[in-house]
Amino acid sequence: MVVALFLAGFSWLLFKGFDNFLPTTLTLAKSYTLLIVASIFIFALFMLANYVTIDISLDGMQKHQKIFGFAFSEYFPKSTITGITIEESGSSTSGNQTQIWYSLKPHTIDGNNLEVGDSLASYSHAQAIREVMLSGLGHSWQPTEVVNKPKTKFSLPLWAKKLGGFGKILKYSVPIAILHDFRDFFAALPK
Repeated sequence: MVVALFLAGFSWLLFKGFDNFLPTTLTLAKSYTLLIVASIFIFALFMLANYVTIDISLDGMQKHQKIFGFAFSEYFPKSTITGITIEESGSSTSGNQTQIWYSLKPHTIDGNNLEVGDSLASYSHAQAIREVMLSGLGHSWQPTEVVNKPKTKFSLPLWAKKLGGFGKILKYSVPIAILHDFRDFFAALPK
């Protein structure tokens, strides 16, 4: 949110003195900047207003998620949980050091994966949390056979496919705006 507010203030100061210089291009640049700043702000607000808690008991696992105050809850009986795996969820490199983040994913008998822990800083930390989850399910719980769910091919909805033409307009919008701003200059050229 701080980054979005900084970018908004910086762009306001940057564009403040250029009101009469290339007005169409400036309006377009302001619109793009506003769109980027609003996207960053909304994403940051979502990250602050979203959290997940997991309750593990001898009966199963309860997932509680709150997004902007709206509560969602899912219950998974112990008999439907087939295992809890640790997977790499991301990495970054700075110089010669690489940071790998891990996530905890319980699997259900119907082949679904649930993400209960993301961006865990080390494998040992993820392993310790996994052990606590396994002990919460009890010593009688054993991993079971997973039904392989067929992978479905993701296809874009029709309205998203029609936006492809809009992308071409966006790509050429700045050159078109510059040509529009210089239209009087081009009209005044001798023939």
